[in-house]
Amino acid sequence: MKYQHIAVFIRGHKRIWDYVKDNIFYSYDQIAENVDYYVSVWETFDLDLDKMKNDFEGRNLVAIMTGPLMEHFMDPWKSQSWLPYNLLPYKKIREREVTYDAVFDQRFDIALANYSSEGTSGINELENHPPFSPFVLEKNKLYSTVWPVTNVDPNGNKTHPHIKDYCFMAHSETFDLLCTRFDCHWDRVDNLEYFFAKWLQRNGIEAVFVKLFQAILCRPDICQSVTFPLIEIDVDKDVDLYNRLSNSFEIWRALSKEEKIKMCGKYHIDLEDYLDNLQWN
Repeated sequence: MKYQHIAVFIRGHKRIWDYVKDNIFYSYDQIAENVDYYVSVWETFDLDLDKMKNDFEGRNLVAIMTGPLMEHFMDPWKSQSWLPYNLLPYKKIREREVTYDAVFDQRFDIALANYSSEGTSGINELENHPPFSPFVLEKNKLYSTVWPVTNVDPNGNKTHPHIKDYCFMAHSETFDLLCTRFDCHWDRVDNLEYFFAKWLQRNGIEAVFVKLFQAILCRPDICQSVTFPLIEIDVDKDVDLYNRLSNSFEIWRALSKEEKIKMCGKYHIDLEDYLDNLQWN
């Protein structure tokens, strides 16, 4: 059983899209008969938007655009919702023809894998939900495909809630509200996951962990450690591949600036996408 119609919003810097796109397309095809794609990407000197459009050949690309370069909306907190917000008019028009069973929001630089059959016992988890199996979404809930939804101390007590925002799903109406969170001002945004959780609480949205699939944040070092094309990631069958992807973030952080520049050049990755301070640490 699959969803009939879903919408997938992909936003942010292009980063390693060329290396994970096949996996992303494959994963959404596993859960839906019809997938509408909406893309908002930051413009860089080397970005070829026409080439990116060709990546969606044979798929239903409803809209693709470069994010409006307004400095006020370009900080790490606001940009994550500002980019999909600019795609909402296209979604509204499309919804005159179809009803979305679910709307997904994700970055360009993630790979999607199944959860291990052993599972993970989580807080606010949809219990006994099989991977890649559809379910009915409720309004005023954010369904996170990334564990953990909250931080837990060694004794099992909840600490400050932290919600990762690089891959989640929501009811269509709830998704529209999520796209307005750029309008909320925080005096500091050094812990985006914590402030995302606070915003959800303020707006009456419950965060729920769901094992539909898991999102793995990847960095350019996967280009030299993974065989491409990268399509299916089965955690139970290929533990080594899963570990290489999962360790990517820390491996990348440990590289020197010179090593990162060399790696981006070797694998034709836009260096401008990795110039922020966090990535060079």
